[in-house]
Amino acid sequence: MYRIAACDDDGVAISQLKMLISQYALEHSELELSFTPFCSPEELALHIKKHAFDIYLLDIILGKTDGIELGAAIRQEDEKAVIIYITSSPDYAVQSYSVEAFYYLLKPIGRQSLFPVLDKVFTRLYKTQNSAFSIRTRDGLYSVKTSRIVYIEYHSHRLLYHLDDGTNILSITFRESFDRISAPILKNSSFAKVSSSFIVNFMHVKKITKKGFYMTNDMEITVSRLYPDVKREYMDYILKGGEYRAL
Repeated sequence: MYRIAACDDDGVAISQLKMLISQYALEHSELELSFTPFCSPEELALHIKKHAFDIYLLDIILGKTDGIELGAAIRQEDEKAVIIYITSSPDYAVQSYSVEAFYYLLKPIGRQSLFPVLDKVFTRLYKTQNSAFSIRTRDGLYSVKTSRIVYIEYHSHRLLYHLDDGTNILSITFRESFDRISAPILKNSSFAKVSSSFIVNFMHVKKITKKGFYMTNDMEITVSRLYPDVKREYMDYILKGGEYRAL
């Protein structure tokens, strides 16, 4: 399920968004969508401390807290969520880049303006979540979605794949070095080698820490390579939309 949140202090605008998302869901039965409206940025900011969303539709002029500040609060909790601004003012378009907004729409909106943007969003999310990854094991070949791999650990010439549901898959034994083994994996820009024994999946980075990356499975992985270089790789991944890009 894709979870969509909208924040606007205009009740009419919220009702319109709810109607548009309902129409979009009807026309895209292959997608399972939920829609949660918020009338204040404070309410949404408090909610995302416990429950994040995949997509945020945000007004910018929201009283004491503007939409850019709200976007920054969202980014502190989730660096990969899709933020779309829907506002009556074009004045904040440049500022929206500071929170890596996916799109900036001017009111009034309708299906002609919103639906093509949503199409692009779900195309990106689908590619990210459904790209496949082959793992050779002693029991045969496993095909695992890239989005399910949280990180990969190298030990005794074997790779241990840690998945998002807590399960692990152990590869066959390799004769080559870790650098040689990891080379094909790193062709997918979602992955980065951060030490002599760990590869992280940027899709599952929850936040950047002083030591390295805090993953979605609550594992903190220390970066022992040059930290600025790895951080730059991650920011480049985010700025390019966090998409699966096989090179």
